[in-house]
Amino acid sequence: MKRFADCFIVCIIAYGLLAFVPGGIAEESSEDPVTVKLERARTSYQAEIEKFNDSVKELLEKKIAVARKAGNQQIVDGLNTELNLFTSDETMPYSVPVPLHRKQTSIRSKMAEAYEVAIREYTKKGADAAAKEVVQQLKVLQRLEELAAIRRSLVGTWNLKLGGYTTNLIFYPDGTVNHTTEKKTLTWLIDLDAGQVKCKDGDAAWDTIKLPLNEKGTTGFNSVGSEFTITKQK
Repeated sequence: MKRFADCFIVCIIAYGLLAFVPGGIAEESSEDPVTVKLERARTSYQAEIEKFNDSVKELLEKKIAVARKAGNQQIVDGLNTELNLFTSDETMPYSVPVPLHRKQTSIRSKMAEAYEVAIREYTKKGADAAAKEVVQQLKVLQRLEELAAIRRSLVGTWNLKLGGYTTNLIFYPDGTVNHTTEKKTLTWLIDLDAGQVKCKDGDAAWDTIKLPLNEKGTTGFNSVGSEFTITKQK
């Protein structure tokens, strides 16, 4: 679970930010229309995202029950990994239908729009402290969606080329990556602050891939600093 430490912390912050009324906003009257509208949006978002999360968990639990009844331990383990990741940081499982991934993005987008409206309205009325508080909350929400988008793009097979050398890197949802030529299983971690995806062999650095990802060709560096290019395989 080490790979998801950064996103887990972000999610904890996100729920905290959604739960309290920031100081700048608290200074406004409880009848302030901007504040009232934002609080309604927060309440709606919280109810909708909790209902959505419960439905995803229920779907995964049903899949696990079917796999367990069939005696397929490998599928049970994989689904349990997805369930644990979703429970800890809302990482959408790859085994659920694509429309559910879009639904999560849609729910977050509505909250982001409410934040953007509040920022504009607070700024117009000179409530700069309140506007800045909401800006920070918006950034947290955007960070969650950015991490989700990177994961969706990263998982799969990428062809790595370095001079005349070529190999495949297979990224899995559980935070592991298979280096096919070296026959090694590495771990991967998204570091948004550094703008990188870091691959490690235990505690030792292996490959570092630059963000943003471009499936048609993204550059990176191996452990000795040599530059390579990876391309997503369809």
